[in-house]
Amino acid sequence: MTTITLDSRPLDTVDGMNLIINPSGRRGTTGYTVAGGTISADPGNKTSVVATGSPAAGALTLTFGSTGIPSVVIGNTYTLSADIQSVGCSSQLKVSGAIVGGSVLSAVQAAGGAMARVSVTFVPLGIGTITVAVVNAVSATAGQSVSFRDARIGDDATYFDGLTPADAFHIYRWQGTADNSHTERLGKDPDTEPISPTLILGYETSRAIRSVAHKLLSSPENVVTLRPAALRAGTIRYLFDTAATAHLAERFHAEPSTITLDDPDAFGEMQYLPTGASTLALDPDTRTMWTLTVDFQEVSEAVVVPL
Repeated sequence: MTTITLDSRPLDTVDGMNLIINPSGRRGTTGYTVAGGTISADPGNKTSVVATGSPAAGALTLTFGSTGIPSVVIGNTYTLSADIQSVGCSSQLKVSGAIVGGSVLSAVQAAGGAMARVSVTFVPLGIGTITVAVVNAVSATAGQSVSFRDARIGDDATYFDGLTPADAFHIYRWQGTADNSHTERLGKDPDTEPISPTLILGYETSRAIRSVAHKLLSSPENVVTLRPAALRAGTIRYLFDTAATAHLAERFHAEPSTITLDDPDAFGEMQYLPTGASTLALDPDTRTMWTLTVDFQEVSEAVVVPL
């Protein structure tokens, strides 16, 4: 089967963030501080704060990020979310700081239930840092605890971190040290998957032969300079059976990228750079099929310099 593939797939668009470091607790208690109790961690499962006395409502606090959460943008809407479980006391998520006008609290998560996702939205009103925490919603006594896992600040409550597996639409990566830095989600364009033309209607190529024969005045012989031939250049004409595929192929050739043509039966594999012009046309006979004619220059992968 013949395929054409856009080599420089656009994976550079960050379309989501998790602004909490160590969001799953895999790095133990790194990045967290506690008030009104002690902190414990079960890496890969959850991080808990356990009351040591009888803290008043809101005094048993597990804070995410000991120096606050940076990188929020004025006027954007953010969601703080986490899976929370409360034992003996109810709890809720809390966002605080001058740039949110004081404190913003989530709905209360009741004591004794299974771990469940809780979220709260907020809009920064100025420049600065915020503090985010899970706190007890009512007075607690010694031994009562609040646990969390999979915390995130981002554009919604969907959890991810740098170890989240890539899918058809996104890849995920740490901005720095694993489990100790923010996570960015990069959007993948599903339209950059390889596409298959129905047929290659035309293929015309030439290459410059760069070896030189030097004629000598004093001898019938020639002196030759041997040089490698240039890579192929020419025109290729594709046929597509749907308008959608044809327009997608035309878009491929408009990107600042090389293209890989893989045709195991006839042409083998060739990497080329679209040059000159590309012409998309409706077939006048069928009026359902489309042709795409492209000028190309073959390139070597070893010398392609990305933008």
